[in-house]
Amino acid sequence: MARCPECNKFVSFGEEPSVEIEGYDYDDGVVNIQVNVILECEECGRELKEATLEYEEEHQCEFCSDDEFDSKFIDITKVEGKSGYMRLDDHNGKRKSPIKFFGCSFTINLFCRKCNQKSIIEGQIDAEPKDFEEC
Repeated sequence: MARCPECNKFVSFGEEPSVEIEGYDYDDGVVNIQVNVILECEECGRELKEATLEYEEEHQCEFCSDDEFDSKFIDITKVEGKSGYMRLDDHNGKRKSPIKFFGCSFTINLFCRKCNQKSIIEGQIDAEPKDFEEC
């Protein structure tokens, strides 16, 4: 929950956040994507909180085991906002209450410069509302 200046009351966030790709690259065998995730007022749609989330993964071509990828050979085919709940265990192994999270899922196509084959990376980035800053 957050206070919406438009509605002048505390409101819930919309079900699915808005997402914008901030940047992406491939360097030294590591794929990197930065996504700005925006939480909006459920009632009026005003942007209330945002966070830039980052995903990194080491990746080599699954066909020739080379890492001859380049940022100009990256194609991001899907980025979708998502939300849900997750249960975490505390340090004693006991289950905590479910925690609401927001983030995005994505699909990246990488094209190898050496063998011209396509590799697909599917991933997701999540954060709790406390990790977001007010707009």
